[in-house]
Amino acid sequence: MGDHSTPGVLGAIGAGRRVAIAARIALLLAGTLGGTNAVAQENSDCLGCHGETDLTAERKGRTVSVYVSEKAFSGSIHGGLECVNCHADLEGKELPHDTPLQKVDCGSCHDAETQQHGASLHGKAMKRGDTLAPTCASCHGMHDIRAVRDPLAPVSPAQPAVHLREVPPGRHHGDAAAQDPPGQHP
Repeated sequence: MGDHSTPGVLGAIGAGRRVAIAARIALLLAGTLGGTNAVAQENSDCLGCHGETDLTAERKGRTVSVYVSEKAFSGSIHGGLECVNCHADLEGKELPHDTPLQKVDCGSCHDAETQQHGASLHGKAMKRGDTLAPTCASCHGMHDIRAVRDPLAPVSPAQPAVHLREVPPGRHHGDAAAQDPPGQHP
């Protein structure tokens, strides 16, 4: 991990990158003070920080990576989108942004799948407040999402072992009677 001697966002990344980001922040502030808001609207703005492998943040008392692989994202099914298409709470916001971000609402584009999920065993578990219930990201990933028909996608029928490895022990779909009806989104 990077040098954590400087507090805040800049402390979570390497020294060389801190200088570049500090200069960028100074330019953003100069633009803000001059009456022009500098906003994160292009992926390159976001990847300026999130493209650093040692960028971290605090989540529920734990230090976690907030690195996004530009290669994985650009190769994903969402690679043609802008970050703010999913992270809508950042649209028009200045950098560096506040944390934490709102959860991404996949249903804003994937309404039918969200409804299927809500009616499934996974969705019902989420409605009950089960903290182990899978979300969209649990199965599909976050920034490296592949099309369902892609044989390398975690949810592809060609990858059943991936699903079983990621489900906590005792939580597998062993009871055939409890399975979702054929064709229903799990």
